[in-house]
Amino acid sequence: MADLSANLAGRKIEQSDLSITVRGGMDDFNKVQLDEYNIRLLRQNQPVLAVSGTGSYELKAKNASLDTKLDASLADLATLLSLPDLKASSGTVKLSARVVQSNLTPNNTNNPILDQSVSGSVLLDNFTGQYSANRFERFGGSVDFDAQKKDQAVEIRKLVGALNQEGRGAGSFAVSGNYNVAGRRGDARASVLDLNQNALQPFLAPLLGGHDARLRQY
Repeated sequence: MADLSANLAGRKIEQSDLSITVRGGMDDFNKVQLDEYNIRLLRQNQPVLAVSGTGSYELKAKNASLDTKLDASLADLATLLSLPDLKASSGTVKLSARVVQSNLTPNNTNNPILDQSVSGSVLLDNFTGQYSANRFERFGGSVDFDAQKKDQAVEIRKLVGALNQEGRGAGSFAVSGNYNVAGRRGDARASVLDLNQNALQPFLAPLLGGHDARLRQY
């Protein structure tokens, strides 16, 4: 699709090109195999967003898997969507994720017990710009995650991340926990290491009226 103009969630998209590639098949009218999917969005011949991956789904057994990768330019995306609170001169976001579903009771088609999991990573790199009143200079971070839902039990097996600004470490964090959907009960554990002014300055500067923030490490 060339020279695309459309409204997306109230945002007007103009002068954009969209390409979608899908390749796959069905085996014995039961297993759907997605060998490839690729979505690319360009604005004025500049790449804005790219999503790609593979997947499969078994209609009877309800087993499924999906691998996906996303790569986006924050500056071009903010311009394309005309986001009022986001201004970016540089920065990229990359996502890599895997979603898996296994039916633990394959003979039960009405109310199957499913084992579902999602894992992957998110990378924010070299973000320079402003979100609302918060200004960022070469801000970045990475998050690795791994979560599982088995029947009514949800477990965050891993959620760890690290922050940086202008090439300097700004701290790291880790979260784990579990939650029972039926009982509405759960617990969580969190830890923060070496959180310092490099991470907090973009958020505290508006509160300090532009004065420099000098913070100790925690």
